[in-house]
Amino acid sequence: MMGNAWLLAWLLFKKSFQEDKPLPKTNYQYEKRQKELDKKKKKAEKVRLKQEKKTIKPEENPVQLPEK
Repeated sequence: MMGNAWLLAWLLFKKSFQEDKPLPKTNYQYEKRQKELDKKKKKAEKVRLKQEKKTIKPEENPVQLPEK
């Protein structure tokens, strides 16, 4: 008798989790979009750094260290 009660309880427990509760699907489109946005941001940062490098001009008379 005791074994049947455990079996019945287990079956009811198992069934309660199987009733019309599908697992949520992974949103691959969201992940892909986030990845694209990250790439775009990184590329824009690289372009900005290149532009900054071009606009910074070296000094006409750089400071020289005295020779020993």
